[in-house]
Amino acid sequence: MTTLDIAIATHTPAGVRKVEQMILPPQPYVRYVVSWQSHGDAPVPEKLNRPDVKLVRFSGTGLSANRNNALAHCTADIILIADDDIKYTSDSLLRVIEAFDADESLDLATFQAQMLREKDYPLDTIALGRHLPKGYSVSAVEIAVKRKSLDRLRFCTNLGLGTRYAAGEDEFFLHAAIRAGLHCRFFPIEICSHPEPSTGQIANPSAATLRGFGCTIALIYPLTAVARLPLKAWRLSKSGRCGFFKALTAMITGAIGAPGVFIKYRKQQKLQYD
Repeated sequence: MTTLDIAIATHTPAGVRKVEQMILPPQPYVRYVVSWQSHGDAPVPEKLNRPDVKLVRFSGTGLSANRNNALAHCTADIILIADDDIKYTSDSLLRVIEAFDADESLDLATFQAQMLREKDYPLDTIALGRHLPKGYSVSAVEIAVKRKSLDRLRFCTNLGLGTRYAAGEDEFFLHAAIRAGLHCRFFPIEICSHPEPSTGQIANPSAATLRGFGCTIALIYPLTAVARLPLKAWRLSKSGRCGFFKALTAMITGAIGAPGVFIKYRKQQKLQYD
């Protein structure tokens, strides 16, 4: 049967204790690969001493680097990206596998997650290309990828929590997959619940998060970023999450930094595979 690795990024002893709560009873086709950042040499919780759990301590910084470390230790046919506070069912994991089994050409699939704040999703299964459906944005925990399709695809370590540009790494990951010519599709299937708000949904986003929004917009839409930045700032202001000028100023700073982030990403990819 097709196998599935759940690549979990966690940090601190408190984080790894949350992983204890999310793993399901052992299933022959599922394994959990946990990258543990800021572990403080704490002991491994007893519930994680299972043959289907691989826990790797990680000394790097930043969420994206932590996710990449988890990906590097995965060996299954399909990898499902996860945080340490996700809730799955056995049926939802089977649906991920079934989506790939039904289409051998599929490289990357995105799904739905039950979020604290509602998101807009397409109503039907659709191919994902450079022009994504209006209002659609992806969260990392909604992404599954075929391991043999990863090749040079990794999270940008200069985007995401723990960096100067603390958002957008999941959207850029999907964008990089599309630009690489991978077959990507969205499936209107709920695969998990995510009780905590994602970075893109939090109220009162930090300056680093706002810089991440701006940097990601400039990376993905370089020709139309000038129009998209004030539109994003207006939407944040309209939702009551942030003042317009605060958002716009920070996002412009992030957009200015986008060329440097892209150059570092290309170097990251080259070093990863040379």
